[in-house]
Amino acid sequence: MFNDINEFKNGEIFESDICVVGGGAAGIDIARFFNGKNKSVLLIESGNLSFDPETQKLYEIKCIGKGIRNGGYDFNSHLKSEFKNESRIRQFGGTTNIWSGKWKILDPIDLKQRDWIPNSGWPISYNDLLHYYKEIGREYELLDIYSYCNEKWKTEITNSLFSKLKDIKYTIHYEEKLPLNFKFKFGRELEECKNVHVLLNANAFSLILNDSHTAIKKLTVKTLNGKEYSIISRNFILACGGLENARLLLASNKQIASGIGNSKGLVGRFYMDHPKGKLGIVIPSTTTPFPKDFYQGVREDKIYKIGFSLTETKQVELQTLNHNLYLKPVLNRNINLDTHVIKRISNALATRTYRKLIKTVMELLVDTRNAFETFISRLLRKPLPEISHYEIIHYLEQSPNYESRLFLNEELDSIGMRKITIDWKFSELERESFKYFVQHIKQVFLDSNLGEIIIDNGFDNLNFLVDASHHMGTTRMAASSDDGVVDSNCKVFGIENLYIAGSSIFPTGGNANPTYTILALSRRLCHHLEKSVFTTTDLEESSL
Repeated sequence: MFNDINEFKNGEIFESDICVVGGGAAGIDIARFFNGKNKSVLLIESGNLSFDPETQKLYEIKCIGKGIRNGGYDFNSHLKSEFKNESRIRQFGGTTNIWSGKWKILDPIDLKQRDWIPNSGWPISYNDLLHYYKEIGREYELLDIYSYCNEKWKTEITNSLFSKLKDIKYTIHYEEKLPLNFKFKFGRELEECKNVHVLLNANAFSLILNDSHTAIKKLTVKTLNGKEYSIISRNFILACGGLENARLLLASNKQIASGIGNSKGLVGRFYMDHPKGKLGIVIPSTTTPFPKDFYQGVREDKIYKIGFSLTETKQVELQTLNHNLYLKPVLNRNINLDTHVIKRISNALATRTYRKLIKTVMELLVDTRNAFETFISRLLRKPLPEISHYEIIHYLEQSPNYESRLFLNEELDSIGMRKITIDWKFSELERESFKYFVQHIKQVFLDSNLGEIIIDNGFDNLNFLVDASHHMGTTRMAASSDDGVVDSNCKVFGIENLYIAGSSIFPTGGNANPTYTILALSRRLCHHLEKSVFTTTDLEESSL
């Protein structure tokens, strides 16, 4: 069931077994998990079903360190004009309204405690996380394509000349041609739920503790037109994003000056992203050409791409972070080559499915020259230009850095909540690690006669990097409150009924797009609540 919270009278109180704050990927998945079960779920979403510029303004931030995308960048320029330059969307469905649909899982080393990386290590095992990757994979139809990718590249890459690449492993991420939009995919399901109530235009404003400060008593919610409501729930789950989870904890400071869950001053600390950027090219060897189309392939609506990382053994030896790179082919007329698009055009011409051909060409009009020349070449059955070189796209892991953080400034938004200031910092470890990573990759390509990697000197300052809009680490998971904000079950230390879902709980981020891991951890939290919290509470209530 969906309602605009403004339909209810000012001051009304809502009650539930579970209150989920945030209607993005994590929040929607949690609500869906409890669909049809004997627990009442209240999902509150700041936005509406459609984009609202005034609501979006609640996301405004200030940057004092290295800038992150929040306006001023040409981000996802193919989207509708209202979405341009936005890296987060305050609307039902969250950022899945604009994301590119990339899926990738973390590597085992990402969860390990690495002696050369301060504050590394997760309090859960990789096998534990892998179990929930598989569950999400099955439900979201990701597992089959992932297995297919691994098998394909095991035969076509490992058995090719790339098998000569010592100390390098292959990574796979894939993206959906039509990225999964949670609003469209699951909106109807939640609307028909009898035990799930979705409240739109409901802005979480402050968490209120009980007298002993051991549990959340209620959540105060405000609207843009000045109304205020209260939510009382047995359990609260914050799922409002890598920045907003920390913001709400810090803003809830009426009873404890430092905010909730912040007794050790760690809320907002260890802010991480995936620094990324193009730097350098690979000129392939003329004697040992690359395998055809090694860099990407397509199956149904999934596009999978191959990347290169150092093996875990080599990372330990060189003491590097888990960086990754992808190679993007460039034709000798400087036209970027998208193999999956060319195959779709060729298939449409061969099968005379002209409607599909027109649709594909229209999609390519974002890059008119590429669309025109590719189309004409295939139409006239002329060969495409040869690949002249490959651009190198770097995708870095960032170390958890205490000095990289967010905090609240004194400026208030339209509902009276303090805004965020972000001080995104790199450490010397990022600089040194990237230098060793690049040096080793260059040497391996030369030794294997695969080609020459050309990267200009002076990249050590990492100025070529931008953020990937993957906000992580601000309410990190840890074994104790001395090292983090939530425990291994995603519960805020010292607060009995407050949990956090999303990338803000990542202790480290690896180089993988975070959505797959966000959903795996959210699903893990759901099972924990179902098996431990509710079972125990229900037994206690039945004995009264």
